[in-house]
Parts: sequence; C-alpha cells; structure tokens
Amino acid sequence: MVEQMESLREQVPGVVGAEPGLQIGGVASALGVPVEFAQIVVRPLVGDVLVTRGERRGTRYYLPDDAPHDEELSNDALTGTADLFERSELRRIEPRERF
Repeated sequence: MVEQMESLREQVPGVVGAEPGLQIGGVASALGVPVEFAQIVVRPLVGDVLVTRGERRGTRYYLPDDAPHDEELSNDALTGTADLFERSELRRIEPRERF
C-alpha cells in the first residue's frame, strides 16, 4: 500500500503540470483513484512540490512556476463579477415606488 501511494505521489507533479489549476477531483480522475485517496496522496506535496490557490472546495493545485499570483486571482474575480453585472438584467431594473 505504501509503495502504491509513493508511486502515485510521483505521478502528481506530471498530472498537475499538464493541466494547471486542477481541483482534487481532477487529480483523482487522472490518477484513477477515489477523491479521498487522492487527498491523502496530494496533501504532503503541498508547500514543497505543489502550491494551492482557493479555499476548501475551490482549492486548485499548481506547480510553483505555473500558479497565478494572489493579486491576479482577486482582480479576475472582481472583473468577472463586474462583467456579469453589466450583462445582466439587474442593471436595467428601475426602483419601484413604495405604497
């Protein structure tokens, strides 16, 4: 079992390098293991071999050279929200009078 985990652990950088920003489900699929097992395999690599962006269910895995800067993520999130608002019908709704 330990040998299998070590073998999978060696594969993770290649999987994440081929598709930066994978979530744990994508890593699990690429390795052919359940998500819970992928979490056990990936966790020791974070900080040394991998870096993460996002929190909890939104965590994405990157190789250190491929990871976006935190500022880029914040700006993209704000820009995306502004773009959605511009395209939405919400900006066209007029306030109603109170009765």
